[in-house]
Amino acid sequence: MKFITYFLCFLLTMQPLTVFANQSTSLKKGQKAPFDGTLLDVEAIARILADKTISKLKCELTLLTELAKLKAKSTLNLNSCKISLNSTKSKLRDLLIIKDNEIKRLAKLAYKPKRDLTALWFSIGVVVGVGTTIGIAYVIKEATK
Repeated sequence: MKFITYFLCFLLTMQPLTVFANQSTSLKKGQKAPFDGTLLDVEAIARILADKTISKLKCELTLLTELAKLKAKSTLNLNSCKISLNSTKSKLRDLLIIKDNEIKRLAKLAYKPKRDLTALWFSIGVVVGVGTTIGIAYVIKEATK
C-alpha cells in the first residue's frame, strides 16, 4: 500500500512537461519561431506549473496522511500489546497465588503430626496374649482334674 502511494506521487511529480524544453524563447504575435516545438501561451504555462505544484502538495499530503495512519496503527498495536501483557501478568500472578495456597494446604495435610499409637497397640497385644495364655492354662488345669 505504501509503495503504491509513493509510486503514484512520484509519477504525478514527474509528469512530462513541455514547458521545460532544451530551448526557450519569447515570441510576439506574428513573429516566426526560431525552432520546431510546441507553442504555449502564458495561461497554459501557469496552469502546468500550478498543476505541478498542486500534484506535489497532494503527494506530500498523501504521505503525511499515510504516515499518520501508520503511526496511529502502530500506537494502537503497541497499546494493545501492553494491555495484553499486563492482563497476562495479572492472570499468572493470581494463578501463582492460588497454587501457593493449595501447596500450603496440602503440605499441612501431608505433614500433620499423627499420634503414635504403637505403645497402645503393644500394650493391648501383651494384655490379650497374657490373658489368652492364662485362660488356656486354666482350661487345661480344669480339664486334667
